[in-house]
Amino acid sequence: MDFAWWPHKASETVASYRLRCAQIIAELSRRGVSCGLYAPGVAPKVLVLSKRYDAASVSTARALRDEHGTRIVLDLCDNHFSFAGQDPEWQARAETLKRAVAAADLVTASTETLAKVIRDACPDVRGVTVIGDAAEQPYEPDLSDKFGDIGAELNLALLRQKLDSKRRRLVWFGNHGSDYASGGMLDLQRIYLMLEALDAETPAQLTIISNSAEKYRQTVKDWRIPTHYLRWRRTTFSRAMRLHALCLIPIGDNPFTRCKTNNRVATALLHDLPVVADSIPAYEAFADAIVLNDWERGLRLMLSDTTEATRRVARGKAILAADWTLPTIADRWLTTLEALAR
Repeated sequence: MDFAWWPHKASETVASYRLRCAQIIAELSRRGVSCGLYAPGVAPKVLVLSKRYDAASVSTARALRDEHGTRIVLDLCDNHFSFAGQDPEWQARAETLKRAVAAADLVTASTETLAKVIRDACPDVRGVTVIGDAAEQPYEPDLSDKFGDIGAELNLALLRQKLDSKRRRLVWFGNHGSDYASGGMLDLQRIYLMLEALDAETPAQLTIISNSAEKYRQTVKDWRIPTHYLRWRRTTFSRAMRLHALCLIPIGDNPFTRCKTNNRVATALLHDLPVVADSIPAYEAFADAIVLNDWERGLRLMLSDTTEATRRVARGKAILAADWTLPTIADRWLTTLEALAR
């Protein structure tokens, strides 16, 4: 095998696995490239450690390099050099990450902002290449998908029943949050008063699609605006998104969130949803396609002016088509890996 990915978790519930491993492998395999997930006992020409930087995994990768000449790529899409508080466990993890960076022949970063963080934190890094996330297309389930997860289908049906046709449908989606950085679902609390003011003028409701019902209850406790929760499942996500009129992406500003990619904006746009969001560096290229840092005006504009909302979605899709398609991002991966394998 020429190129192998070794993700920290090979699960479709993990966005980094879907975006930076599974779909890249699928696209390159379609082209006839020899690639796949890493299997012990097989020495690829290049091994990509995808967010996998524990000492044992890095030791395995170094042994492959010593014995077979395998080149090591460390792929990072989150800023694990910075963390909230002074937790000794996360301090130790950051040091482990720095050692993994030093061991790699190349580090790939998902954004330019993250690449700068890596260079600043690890002056001895051998090289950093930026490869963004390929936009993830809406998932169209077949019958086997639906029958394979009846519980998810029932939850989607319940959401359809709960949605009030007389209220505008807003949606937030994403990971509920993490232990090492502030943000995630709780960011919705920052815009609650604006949602409440909007609801007083234009009756609205908010659906949260995520992976923690407990965090959902914590987030919306005492809210007056109606809310709904749907557990994220790949087979129901796209259909759930299409039930809504506007996507909200509030983001608190901190070293972790500044390094995030454009993938949530891309996902919303590809589901034909206009977006109101807080700005991070990766969103700036979409300034003409989404509303940034202007919640009061943005909420009302995107819900009242269908023509403008449609124009912005179309503009966003054009940006994605130019720079963020799977074939384009797979080309960048292939060019990078082939150069390293020579």
